[in-house]
Amino acid sequence: MKIKTEDLMCPRFSVVGLIAVGAVSFGVGYLISAKRSNPEELIEAPVEDHNQLVIPFERPTMAYEQPVHIPKEVPAMVEDTVSLIRHSIFPDKDESDEWDAEKEEASRKGRGVYIIHQDEFFGDELGYSQMSLNYYEEDDILCDDDDVPIYNYEQVVGRLEFGHGTDDKNVVYVRNDARECEYEILRNTTSYANEVLGIAYDEELDREIEREISKLHRKE
Repeated sequence: MKIKTEDLMCPRFSVVGLIAVGAVSFGVGYLISAKRSNPEELIEAPVEDHNQLVIPFERPTMAYEQPVHIPKEVPAMVEDTVSLIRHSIFPDKDESDEWDAEKEEASRKGRGVYIIHQDEFFGDELGYSQMSLNYYEEDDILCDDDDVPIYNYEQVVGRLEFGHGTDDKNVVYVRNDARECEYEILRNTTSYANEVLGIAYDEELDREIEREISKLHRKE
């Protein structure tokens, strides 16, 4: 549609024309003003800075800055010589009491009770039952492991020869073929009365005192 000259004289077209001309003038003026204030902003878009982050190098501490002294010669290692002293943990025994295996074997013939070597006992050659007995030297009493006396003990273990066939002068090992039993007999140099009966007497005395105290409380 063509706009005629006479139409422009119409008030409606005059108002619209003025608005259009004003908008164009404002836009052109804004662009010119922006270009003058920041001309680079209209030419190119901002570019992100991807430069590598530089971390400042820290100087070493004083501990690292101190010079390290390295000796020119390393002193030779001194080796201490340790002398080993071999000794037995068992009490001393009579050196003349030596074990003659052939002689001992010959003496066992026809005997049901005899002394054996400690190696025979710990080796358990015959598979006999084994038990430990306590011998109280002062009153010559042999007891089982519960400290119950064994009367006529020589019929069970024979004559006691402590230290024979062992490294300990207070120990002897005996075999009884009739009973199929082997015994480890330990010698105690004290008495049965002091070691066993004395303890039993003290316990009985304590019980008696407790009974008397209970009677006094009941009377009150």
